[in-house]
Amino acid sequence: MRHPAVNSSAGVIGDKGFSKELSDGIAAGQQEFSFHSTATADNVERTGSYRRLSGAPFHMVVGLGSEDYLAAWRVGVQRTIGSLALFLLISAGLGWLLWGSQIKRNQARAQRDQTLSRLQKIASRLPGVVYQYLLRPDGSSCFPYASDAIREIYRVSPEDVREDAAQVFANLHPDDFDAVASSIAQSAKDLTPWVHEYRVKFADGTVRWLLGNA
Repeated sequence: MRHPAVNSSAGVIGDKGFSKELSDGIAAGQQEFSFHSTATADNVERTGSYRRLSGAPFHMVVGLGSEDYLAAWRVGVQRTIGSLALFLLISAGLGWLLWGSQIKRNQARAQRDQTLSRLQKIASRLPGVVYQYLLRPDGSSCFPYASDAIREIYRVSPEDVREDAAQVFANLHPDDFDAVASSIAQSAKDLTPWVHEYRVKFADGTVRWLLGNA
């Protein structure tokens, strides 16, 4: 008998009409097997399972419409595709943002390098050394920028003093060291221009007079 009932001869008890796939399996003597049938009494494509009950004159056939059978799989595939699409969309968006951010950083770096190059060209034409002096809260100091003239005036390179000005102060004349340090501290305290005349003395005994104005 069939459940649910079918309004055709196939729904009558004792009907011997089977789908070809089911009939072929039974004829081959298989005790149990699965099959797929497209021609059914109610015109519903099904995937079925057959089993012959041992010791009893019964055959058990259970079928499930292919649409129902594949429904969970389709839902899973749709969810997977949706998740993948969302992931690709987010990845593309982040990639675009990172790419745009990198372009902006590159542009800013190029602009900074161009500005620094112009400043260096201008500074090379000026007498003396052009510099930026930074006095830190802990009392240490450095020259974040210094033109190449610092090599001749203090006998150090711009790189030598970019993080620490100690090498410049090491070349101050011992008799002028305290006065220079005091004048810098006073200028920082009062937020006034620093103007001071002092000497530098190098290891070979050379002494030079300098005028600082910053």
